[in-house]
Amino acid sequence: MTHRIGRRKMQHCDLLVRNAVLVDAPSGVHQADALCVVGNRIVEIGRGEDLAARYRPQQTLDASGRVVLPGLINAHTHVSATLFRGYAADVAGRGFLERMWRIESLLGPEDVYVGALAGCAEMIRHGVTGFANHFLHMDQVARAVEETGLRAALSRTMLDRQEPSLAGGELAAGIAFAERWQGRCDRITPMLGPHAAYTCSDRLLRDAAQEARRRRLALHLHVAENAYERRLMFQRTGTTTVIHLQRLGFFDDNRVLGAHSLMLSDEDLRVLMRHDFHAAVCVAGKMHRGHGIADLRRLLDAGINVCLGTDGPASDRLDLLAGARIAHIAQNYLHGRPCALEPRTILHLATAAGADALHWPTGRLAPGQWADFILLDTDQAHLRPLIHGPQSNVLVNIIHYATGADVDTVVVNGRILMRKREMLSVDTREVLDRLQRHAERLWHEAARSPQPRSDDAMP
Repeated sequence: MTHRIGRRKMQHCDLLVRNAVLVDAPSGVHQADALCVVGNRIVEIGRGEDLAARYRPQQTLDASGRVVLPGLINAHTHVSATLFRGYAADVAGRGFLERMWRIESLLGPEDVYVGALAGCAEMIRHGVTGFANHFLHMDQVARAVEETGLRAALSRTMLDRQEPSLAGGELAAGIAFAERWQGRCDRITPMLGPHAAYTCSDRLLRDAAQEARRRRLALHLHVAENAYERRLMFQRTGTTTVIHLQRLGFFDDNRVLGAHSLMLSDEDLRVLMRHDFHAAVCVAGKMHRGHGIADLRRLLDAGINVCLGTDGPASDRLDLLAGARIAHIAQNYLHGRPCALEPRTILHLATAAGADALHWPTGRLAPGQWADFILLDTDQAHLRPLIHGPQSNVLVNIIHYATGADVDTVVVNGRILMRKREMLSVDTREVLDRLQRHAERLWHEAARSPQPRSDDAMP
């Protein structure tokens, strides 16, 4: 649609963002201060007065005092675990797994749906526009994603606890979920999700990899996540998780999102760099459990695409911006120097790297990208001064001082989900009341349930 003003033709656009500081990892701080959205895509970036002269917007966002960032991509989480926040905070390793299995065995579909709604609301609040999720009752998570407006790559957890006779049923359930949601919602990407090499039989792992190749689906599983896994894998296979998966042909011609990727040997890295492998590292969550600090510099130097996740809310909050700050500080501690990874690199891990892992055209502020972006309120004491040159502090302030609480506005797929901290796609009060009721019931039922056998624990 065009409109004439004098001799000029005005083009229609759905959303015009003006007076902004535009920041992304590829360009750093842009010279432009405005962007234009048509449908679900960014169509142009430029000076506000130039775009205003050419476009007639349906909506305009005045971004004065705001930084516009690409939407954050949470590359690994279990969003419905909002129900379990604080439930197993004092245990790790086998004790954590057994306690979580006890309460997860009590989950019904509506519990998972309510937990996912709460998690989606939390992520919108914190500027996460897309996430990769691994859990049970995945149709209910998809339902929450569809309703709240977020973007997600969803995997129904496939787990046979090393019992090959159960592999066929688990694989069939994972495939059935992917088939139900393939093409159903343009914001949902189905994946196949075997839980982990140390919890799945070789049959399930091999067959899942084969079906992923045949159906052109990516795989999402936990890889080298802690010492407990490493010990079990050496006991059962005599080698590491990565080498065992390689021997099964798991990586061949498959895109694999490997959650955590914490305990990788040099040989593991040499294998992974030859494949389409993406490491979804949850720095804060693993530090919280005492599992260690992932060396992101080492992974990047090996040629691995590294992206950031939060893990589930039982391990960390769903605030990826706060997690990025912890990742930045942790790398400085690990390498004994400031800016061991530049703030611009950390921003890349939290945005474009996650988008690349999930094969989404987002994570950058550029024409043709999906219109997934956030406005960060920098007109606050802890984010000022904001200096653009000759020595800019914009990226440092974003990564080192900002948190999700500073997110002002969230746009996903061209739709505004939160504006000036007002949630537009979900009734947060109602969702939190429901979450409280469901969580109280589950926690009380778990306290009365028998202790699971250790060999029944889901890692």
